[in-house]
Parts: sequence; C-alpha cells; structure tokens
Amino acid sequence: MPRILLLSFTIPLSLTLVVSAQAGTMRCGSHLINEGDMAEQVLEKCGNPDAREVLPATPPRRDKDGKIIPGRAEIQIWTYGPRNGAYRDLRFFDGKLGAIGIRRN
Repeated sequence: MPRILLLSFTIPLSLTLVVSAQAGTMRCGSHLINEGDMAEQVLEKCGNPDAREVLPATPPRRDKDGKIIPGRAEIQIWTYGPRNGAYRDLRFFDGKLGAIGIRRN
C-alpha cells in the first residue's frame, strides 16, 4: 500500500517537471535556445526571424495626482515559422529572451 501511494505522487510530479523544463526551451536545427539567452545568441543559433515586431521602451511618468507610473522596457517579438504547422513567438525584454510561445493557426 505505501508503495502505491508513493508512485501516485512521484509519477505526476516527474511529468510536471518534464513539462516545465521544456516550456522555456526551443530547438533551432541542432541548437537549443533558452529563456534568458541574449538576442545575439538567438540570432546565431536560429538565424533571422520570419517576422519581427518592436514595441519601444516608454519612460516613467507622473499621472495627474503626481503618482509615478512605471515605464516599460523595449519589447521585441520575433516569430519563426510556420514550421511543422506551428509558429514560435519569442519575446525579448531589453534584448533578453523572456518567453517562448508556440501557436498553431
């Protein structure tokens, strides 16, 4: 009985770890890129994206009551694909890869 209980916790936990480890990684040919990589590293490994969108940084400002409204870092969204029926969207925050998303159309 204790062995079954242990397996009932171990298997779902190990599957969760595998899925979360893959969430921040993308394969480019024989290379892997990871969240946290710099844009230059991604260009070296994956080449130029098929589409690129740049949202410029905004400085902090004050609202009418004098409260400070924080600014935003420059955000770049690079899209690769479609490859194998999926688009891969990479989000860079000030030149650092912050998120990898996959979508199908």
